[in-house]
Formats: sequence, C-alpha cells, structure tokens
Amino acid sequence: MRISDITPDVLLRAYAARGWKPFTEGDYNLNIIGIRADDRKSNTFNDLICLLYKTDGRWVLRKYAATTDPGLYYRQNPLNPRGTAILKDGYYRGAFGIGLHHGQYRCLVQTKPLPLWRDGNRDGVLDFGGKVSEEMADIHIHRASASGTSKLVDRWSAGCQVIASSADWADFMRVVDIAAKRWGGVFSYALFREQDLGRSLSGSQAGGVTALFVGVLVMLAMGLAIAFFREMVL
Repeated sequence: MRISDITPDVLLRAYAARGWKPFTEGDYNLNIIGIRADDRKSNTFNDLICLLYKTDGRWVLRKYAATTDPGLYYRQNPLNPRGTAILKDGYYRGAFGIGLHHGQYRCLVQTKPLPLWRDGNRDGVLDFGGKVSEEMADIHIHRASASGTSKLVDRWSAGCQVIASSADWADFMRVVDIAAKRWGGVFSYALFREQDLGRSLSGSQAGGVTALFVGVLVMLAMGLAIAFFREMVL
C-alpha cells in the first residue's frame, strides 16, 4: 500500500469496518492511529503513525514513518523471559497520557493495561497471534533518535510505537499539545493492520469504479436517445 493511498476517507472506512468510533466532533479532537505493515521480518520503520482530526470542520491527516513492532535486537534479546512485547491490534480508549520516556523527554505513556503478544522464540520473526496477556509494560509512543531520521529500529523499540524522524516527532507533539489544551491530556490509540486498510481502500476504489461505470452507462443512454431522436426527426 502506498502512503498516498491512505486518506481520511480510507481511515474512517477502516474504523467503521471494525465497529470502532473515531472522534469526529470539534477541532483537534485527536484520533491517534497506528498502521502495521504485513512484513513480519522487517527491522525498518515501515509502519505509520497518523493523526486524524478536524479543524474548521475539515479533516486533517498527518502521517509519520514509524514502527509499531519491537526491533530485531529485542526480538532476539527479549527483556522479559516470556518474550518481547508486541501490542495487539485494537482500539484502546484513554490508554495513553502525556508523560516522560524513561524520565528523559515528553512522550505519550501507557496509562492502563494493554493486550500484548509475547514473542519468545528469538528467531527474529514477529509472531502475531497466540496467547494474549493484559499488561502494564511501558508501551509508549515516542521518537527514535533526538536528531535526524533513524533507518533501523533495532533498540529503539522493545514494543513501543516509535516515530523515526525527530522533526516528525516535534510536529506530532505540537499537535498533541494543542489537543491536550482543548480536550485534556488523555488519548486513545487505534492500531490497524495493513490488510484492514487494504480492504477499506478496495471498497473506496470499488465505489469509484461503480460511479465511473454508472457514468459511462448514462453517457451511452444519452447517446442512444439523441440518435433515436434524430432518426425520428428525419
């Protein structure tokens, strides 16, 4: 899926398909969204974290290269004997608040237990599935390097949701701070799989194809009507 394919309409369709309700009322009422790529072996920032919100009644979508998975280092060297943490896809209302990442800089920190898979086989391949445990595991939404853009995840994530670029992170937190002043400092997080958005994108494209098909039929019908009228006149 191309990043350009991800639009407010596609995301709203994905919410609806899973029975989730996004925030749609008021300015800067943030929907924080993660989109997890299907690749289970990648050690790059091949996922997305998005902010979807309205200003003056119009949707605004900001997209940041990120990871929603632990890096290869922690897949092979888990901090927990049960395995490295992988946040299960889902919609987590009021699950994050503004805090500090290991006491160093402001980020969004976990505020209530979240469902995790534990990948403990150390083979470097992400295991999506199996037993789910609800845990407080310091799952934060934070940045990678303090400057520039990180290319490899490695130690930047042991299960956190991590934005690759420091400039993107500054923009993310700028919007978060505006939202916090208006709506409070507690935020929800929706984590989708790439395939969820693929289905929504297919639906959107199918709608466009249907509309085009109908338009072609209308044009053909008009052409036939005009031709029939001309025959009658002649």
